[in-house]
Amino acid sequence: VYINDGSQVGLDLAGPDMTINAWVNLEDLQFPGDEYGVVSKYNTTGNQSAYLFNLVEDNGTPETDFYLVINDGSDVEPAIKGNGSDFDDQWYMLTVVKTGTTAEFFLNGISKGTATTNSSIQNTTAIFAIGAGNPPGISSNTFDGQIDEVGVWSRVLSTVEISSLYSDGNGQIYEQISSGIKSNLEGYWGFNNDLTDSTGNDNDLTGSGSPTFTTDIPFVGSYNSGFDRQTNYTYLSSTTNSLV
Repeated sequence: VYINDGSQVGLDLAGPDMTINAWVNLEDLQFPGDEYGVVSKYNTTGNQSAYLFNLVEDNGTPETDFYLVINDGSDVEPAIKGNGSDFDDQWYMLTVVKTGTTAEFFLNGISKGTATTNSSIQNTTAIFAIGAGNPPGISSNTFDGQIDEVGVWSRVLSTVEISSLYSDGNGQIYEQISSGIKSNLEGYWGFNNDLTDSTGNDNDLTGSGSPTFTTDIPFVGSYNSGFDRQTNYTYLSSTTNSLV
């Protein structure tokens, strides 16, 4: 799913600080070198790449690596950190926080370590995509699985804020997130049977590759007495040649 550059508000993330958070459930990540895009504004054609957050199956050891690739306009610098093991077929909350040249990766609210990347992020005309690494018109780097509750911030979330989003595995939907955590939240997509942005930026997405929804959700939450997360749907990746 994607949004064209001309329709984006706040997603250029010029840096040096940013945070991306998403719940994911991989269906298949087995072969060395496999890449699955989570969130990106990255098109290598005409040097229009800005940032890319993806998962890569390590070539040397059986583990899933976290990647945050930043292009500052003159240099492309990937921050890479191993998870220590492969992902199982279950829901995980992924978070990457970039502070200047330091990227820190979190799994289920727990830091997996840091790596170095570029500080500034160039402003490009690339589309913003969820579930693809180098759109549009590609047959690789698409996410094979499910993605839900995606948020993009133009600031650093603290470890306390990240822990709050994970909430011991119970998670938080947009309505439950505190106003403080929502500060500088440029886009949030709960995929509750639609592709709309929950923030006031109206960064609504467009589907590509016939994506579908599913009732397999990462957590059940409630907002007031009349809101039941079980009645909504998480977003399900379609097969190849699609942007979730």
